Amino acid sequence: MTDRSLAQCPDDLRPLLQLCREGRLYDVEHWIAEGKPLQLAPEAIRKGTRPKTALQVALETGQHSLGSLLLKSGYRLELERYAPLDLVLRARRWDLFDLLLEWGADLKSADVYTVLNTYNLELYERFRAAGYDLTERHEMGSILGHGTTNRPLLGFVKRHRTEDKRIQRELNIALGYHVREGNERGINLCLWAGADPHAAAPNPSLGIVEDPDTDDGAELYAIVDTDR
Repeated sequence: MTDRSLAQCPDDLRPLLQLCREGRLYDVEHWIAEGKPLQLAPEAIRKGTRPKTALQVALETGQHSLGSLLLKSGYRLELERYAPLDLVLRARRWDLFDLLLEWGADLKSADVYTVLNTYNLELYERFRAAGYDLTERHEMGSILGHGTTNRPLLGFVKRHRTEDKRIQRELNIALGYHVREGNERGINLCLWAGADPHAAAPNPSLGIVEDPDTDDGAELYAIVDTDR
């Protein structure tokens, strides 16, 4: 990968961005061959602004070949002021996701809510194998507790809850949400996945993130009659 100079003014990149929007790959190749910059220097970005970038255009328009061309031509992912992985995960473009990882994107830079909302079991397993904490900020418990459609995530927590106490806790949190809302379908799904109806669990919606020390705090727990 070749180091390239950075543009010192946003106007210097306007022609490149237009070429990218129009999908003119050969003209972009010519731009690169002439040694012109691909990115704006960080010090040239005005405070409070987030100018569009060439790679961002490529990812938003789903141009794999353009993204690949930019990255192999010295494009520096660490200069992007948005989250490239989140962008392609929201679009469910697994090919672009793999492309970014191939060129050095940090798996742990992805937002956990975005990851969990892909409904992709293989992706969950991939993140978990890489040491990514899918229970961060209790997003897992919130997603499972505010809906019943993410079956891949339910299957994931059912598979891993016994080996990871954090996942078990998220499942218990989800059960608590459904109990408080009286959502019988959600309760049954959580119990099927292995939620413990008698376990203490934090209630993130109340800003409580740790298990309470006292026995008095019924509003924090998911207690259901499993004999019904």
